[in-house]
Amino acid sequence: MRKSIKNCISYDERWILKQITNNPKLRATKLAAKNHLHKKVNSETVRGVLRKNDFHRRMTRKKAFISQKNQKFRMELIIIIFI
Repeated sequence: MRKSIKNCISYDERWILKQITNNPKLRATKLAAKNHLHKKVNSETVRGVLRKNDFHRRMTRKKAFISQKNQKFRMELIIIIFI
């Protein structure tokens, strides 16, 4: 294990994991910049903690909901434009 991950105290790790589970779209740089950590931590340290706890990938954006009415309107618009 790297020294930088060892520098992160266990309650700091728990705080990082809690923040990520509450908002999975948070970036490691923003988590490292927050003042709630008891030590000044680099963003790579935050990424290491996340990887250690099986948070390996970024979260994808949710697909926007399109109602049936708007789907039909979009299809008609595509047909008008391309045909």
